[in-house]
Amino acid sequence: MKLRLLVLLLWLSVLACCSDQVQRLSEPSTVMPGSLCMLYVQEPLKMVEFASIECKETHFEGKEPNSVPINSALYSRYGKSFWDNLKVALRHGQVAETNGPEVPSSPEPSTDVNEHEYAGVAYLTFDDGPGKFTGEVLDILAVNDIPATFFVLGQQVERYPEIVQRIADEGHSIGNHSYNHVYDELYNDFTNFSAQVLQTSQAIYEVTGIQTPLLRAPGGTYRNIDTSYYDAIREAGFIMFDWNVDSGDSARRNVTAETIVNNIKEANLIKRVIVLMHDSNSHEATIAALPEIITYYREQNYRFDMITATTDPMVSKITDNIRWKRAVATEQEKTEFIEQVNELMSQ
Repeated sequence: MKLRLLVLLLWLSVLACCSDQVQRLSEPSTVMPGSLCMLYVQEPLKMVEFASIECKETHFEGKEPNSVPINSALYSRYGKSFWDNLKVALRHGQVAETNGPEVPSSPEPSTDVNEHEYAGVAYLTFDDGPGKFTGEVLDILAVNDIPATFFVLGQQVERYPEIVQRIADEGHSIGNHSYNHVYDELYNDFTNFSAQVLQTSQAIYEVTGIQTPLLRAPGGTYRNIDTSYYDAIREAGFIMFDWNVDSGDSARRNVTAETIVNNIKEANLIKRVIVLMHDSNSHEATIAALPEIITYYREQNYRFDMITATTDPMVSKITDNIRWKRAVATEQEKTEFIEQVNELMSQ
């Protein structure tokens, strides 16, 4: 009898322990921004089914860490690689470390607000256009009296000049997103990248008379833009912007409006959200999702704004560990690019 009682007690202890681990899995773990922490949590991913991930506090180049709660269950689903980890983190509101200008942290929005105060600001941004759906985007924004930011492709500016002019006429901001978005051309040689930026800036200016300093790298800066690229871009007067909320409307083909809205709602509500969306010809679902996205942020007491030259930059970690086999931008290439930009801006 005593032996049976002892076995029973041991069994109950095991059940209690397992129950505790299951409970821990559902609790959020703290993940620090930056690749060092991501590398730290990558190895224990195979153990995520048994315990929540804990990431030790890490400092980056003397900067204070900025903790972001990310549910550990996400890592069991998406943590197949370091890149997947980073995408999950960024999708849930992480502001990545940068070697460029100081990026302000984005604290949780205040819930103690009155009718004249806002919990945060939402920047709706649209890439790869203009396209055949951009007019519908502009209609929705007009009805809701919301400004937005359009990072346009030069070839699309030439194809839809009247839409680009409408974007400007209705008070939205316009940014440069390269000429054709072809990665192999943009990221294999700096002269190709700079030529596309200049060509697009010229196209925007010829249509609207606007000389925009705003620039978004196709695919984002992370592991595409190295230090030499970044320095040349910054010294030429461009301000680069990534995002910290990904709508997922380009994650795969045939993404539904419901999925896009759910992706938005899963992201952390931080003081400043820069939302990545697309208005090119293959993104009809984005237009269907847009009204609900606007409603959602309004329900969370966010105000809407557009990115301008005075908006604090947001870029991912600028690293020389890029995915492209290319030479760094030379001083001569940088100088020529800066001179060409100055010539363009003097028009």
